[in-house]
Amino acid sequence: PLDSTADHYFGEAQECALARFRTLWLTSGLKLKVLLFVIKFDIMRPCMTVPKRRWAIEFFRLADGSEPVRKWLNDLPDEVRGKVLARVDLMAEHGPNLDYPYTSQIEGPLRELRLRFGKARYRILYFFDENRVGILLHGFTKNTASVEEADKKIAKARIEQHSERLKRQKPKQEQQKKR
Repeated sequence: PLDSTADHYFGEAQECALARFRTLWLTSGLKLKVLLFVIKFDIMRPCMTVPKRRWAIEFFRLADGSEPVRKWLNDLPDEVRGKVLARVDLMAEHGPNLDYPYTSQIEGPLRELRLRFGKARYRILYFFDENRVGILLHGFTKNTASVEEADKKIAKARIEQHSERLKRQKPKQEQQKKR
């Protein structure tokens, strides 16, 4: 039968290939030898587990060294903090490609990481800088339909501060490369 033939060639650990084998067998009507050739060279590579590149995520740091989003997270109840951190982890996995309902565009490069827990809405405003690093700018509990202008203003000011910090670091990095 079909399953025993596929198991013989692929073993139990390669269920992805087996599922694709079944799909090809049912939809193509080709002979077994041709299918095995196709699976071996075209399908096995996508089935292999390749570690995904994770995006760097950093907390915005004020001039005094404090990290406002980290402080906000630490003040949350444990259960909520865990769920918010799971969203941050999802952002690290998908980077700027993470889309609604997990994130949404605010304006320009500014985005919000979204979480609803019970009746409360938790948000982290963030952006990806020129080095493709996600910067967590401002965390808050949202009580209105849209993000308040005051929260946007805080995040935009922090984007500006971060961008200025990067500009100051560039000449130092270039000088170190010349040495």
